[in-house]
Amino acid sequence: MTPAFFTASAMTVAALLGLAPAACTPEAVRRGELEATAFPSYGIVGDLPAAAPVPVRYAEADTAYRWAERAYGLDQAFYRNPPDYGFDYGGAQPWVWETEDDWRMYAEPTRTGYRNYYYEPNQRSPYFVRDNQYGYGFDQNGTLTSLFDLAGRLLPAALANQQAPTAGSYLTRALQLQEASRTANRLAVPGDLWLAQSPKLLREQDAWFQGAQNNQDWLAYRDRSNWTDVAAFESEWRRREERLDQLAQGPNPPPWAPAWGLRENRGETVWRAKDVRKALKEDRKEAKRLAKAEDGVQVALAPDRGGPGKAKGHDKPDKDRGGGDRDGKPGRGNGRDKD
Repeated sequence: MTPAFFTASAMTVAALLGLAPAACTPEAVRRGELEATAFPSYGIVGDLPAAAPVPVRYAEADTAYRWAERAYGLDQAFYRNPPDYGFDYGGAQPWVWETEDDWRMYAEPTRTGYRNYYYEPNQRSPYFVRDNQYGYGFDQNGTLTSLFDLAGRLLPAALANQQAPTAGSYLTRALQLQEASRTANRLAVPGDLWLAQSPKLLREQDAWFQGAQNNQDWLAYRDRSNWTDVAAFESEWRRREERLDQLAQGPNPPPWAPAWGLRENRGETVWRAKDVRKALKEDRKEAKRLAKAEDGVQVALAPDRGGPGKAKGHDKPDKDRGGGDRDGKPGRGNGRDKD
């Protein structure tokens, strides 16, 4: 089976190069052929749908980051890559990225930037939504489990209750988008549009990444979970990075490709950070081991408690010298005190 990314990217490149979309793969047919020439003018979403506040059942602090971590991993996999496709919905054009195993991220243009929706495979409702202020974590029943600011801080449950009406509107919108994407024509996103709009999207992602990479509570969760939620998307990231390199070095690179440079200059961001943090952790363990060993040497070399100049073994009274026994009774001095 042709991976979803390569199918969508090939069609996007076909649009950029002015090629006809007829040479689509069976995978493209299954997902719906991309229309290379019919992308409408760029529009932003209007008012959110009215909805009831979502229920709030706040997760424990030591597990709440799993929703944010999963979204961060997906963000990293798609970072700097153009969308796989877009579709027209209500005058706005959400963009969609998909992994080959069907994890999805939608980016919807708003008046203040972008709103991102994150979906697990075979799920209608999102597990995470991020706007330009907060990140919202949802369980599969649509219950709000966690709320984060863009610095990666888990916010108090009281604030989550205040945001429950907004979360309800976001959840309703996410369901509508997911339903619409199943039947709407999938459109190749023009390269000049991606080139113009991507800096705004990437600025918001970069702010979110700063929180994910510097917040100590979040980093502690990542270490406790052994990077599982991030590592799950590493292969997707590598496939896309290789595709970027192929496009940038090809005979007809799209206009946005040279802006990112080659992979060796971009760095491996989160996965390189994983290796660095693992090395630092091992270094800290080794430093503790050496410190403990050094403490043992110092103890072994320390002088007797009796102090210098005092012969070993003479720090206790000697009963034979009349010093008294442990009960404080006078000693018998080898019996020489008798007549």
